[in-house]
Amino acid sequence: MSLKYYIPFVYGISTRSNHYLYMLSFMITFVFLILMAILFYNNDFFYILPRYLVGLTALYSVYELGYMFNDTYTVQLETKPTYRLRASELSGVKKNARKLIIIRICVVIIPCLLLLKVLGIKNLIWFAGSLFLLALVFSLHNRIRSKLNLVTIFLVSVLRYTSIPILFIPLDHYPLYLFVLVSMFPVIRTVEYAYIKFDFKWLANYALDLMRVMYYALLFLISMLLVALNEDFMVALALSGYMLFFRLAGYVASHNKRVQAIRSNYLRK
Repeated sequence: MSLKYYIPFVYGISTRSNHYLYMLSFMITFVFLILMAILFYNNDFFYILPRYLVGLTALYSVYELGYMFNDTYTVQLETKPTYRLRASELSGVKKNARKLIIIRICVVIIPCLLLLKVLGIKNLIWFAGSLFLLALVFSLHNRIRSKLNLVTIFLVSVLRYTSIPILFIPLDHYPLYLFVLVSMFPVIRTVEYAYIKFDFKWLANYALDLMRVMYYALLFLISMLLVALNEDFMVALALSGYMLFFRLAGYVASHNKRVQAIRSNYLRK
C-alpha cells in the first residue's frame, strides 16, 4: 500500500486539499488559527511551536482515519457518492484496515509520550480523551446518512478545533477558548456543510462567500463589545479580525473565473 495511508497529513492533503488554494485555506483556517489562539495565552513561540506540531500530528493521525473510513465504507451508503480512491486502493484499505488503525494509534501514542514530560499528565489525559471522542464521533458521522449529520459534523469540527489547545491552556481558562474557537469555525462550517451536502437552496453558491464575510464581520463587532466588558476577549477580537480579512480576500477572489471553476469542481465532490 502507498505510504500516504500511514504518514499523517499526506492522505488528507492528497484527497481533500490537492489544490494549492485549498491547501492555503487549510493552513489559514486551521493550522495558523489554532496556533494563534494558543500563542495568545502563551506567546513563547519557540516553546509552543514544536509541541504544537507534535499535537497536530497526533490529532491528524486520528482525523485521517475518519477520512479513510468515509472514502471506503461510507461511499457505499450514499446515493451520490464521491469516490476519491481507485478500486485497487479501496480494496487495499479494506484489506489492511487493522494494520492501518494500529499504526495510526502508535503515531498518536508516541507524540503523547513525547509531550508528557513537558506538558503534564492532566492536560495530556484530556487531550487523549478528546482524540478518543473525535474518533468515536467521526465514526458515527460516517455511519449516519441523514440530516443528523449536521449535528455530527458540528461535533467533529468542534473536537478538531478544540483538542490541541487543551495541551497548552489550563483547564480554568479553557472554557473561554472553547467558546471562541467554536465560534471561529465549527458554526459556519456546519452551515456550509448543509449547503454542500443537502443542497439547501437558500444558500446559493454566489452567496456563500458573502455569508462568510457577514458572519465574521458580526463576530468582529460582537468581540469589540465583549472586549469593552472584559479584556480576556481580545483573543476573540484578534481571531475574528484575522478570519474576516481572509474571508474578504476570498470574497474578492471568488469573482475570478479561474477560482470559480476550481470551486465549482470542489462543491460537486
